[in-house]
Amino acid sequence: EKLPRAEVAQCLYLYFTSLPENPHPVSFERLRERLRLETSKKEANRKIKIGIQKLESIGYLSGSFAVKNGEQYYLIDQRYKKLEAAIAGTLF
Repeated sequence: EKLPRAEVAQCLYLYFTSLPENPHPVSFERLRERLRLETSKKEANRKIKIGIQKLESIGYLSGSFAVKNGEQYYLIDQRYKKLEAAIAGTLF
């Protein structure tokens, strides 16, 4: 319900949920591999960033974006498990 027509955000949610506590920064390269988006790198990065922002807007995730050696990363500060339990059954 909280992510209607947001397939990238839904996939990112599942990926971030599977990560251990206090994960390392997640590279957009890794996210592009996991999502298998069939678009240009620039467009895939844009979709990933929008998906992460949607997860932040519903209160599931907080973090920041960073760039290192020309590659973008997302640094997860916190994931909110209460929301995870509330929306786990409504993603698909």
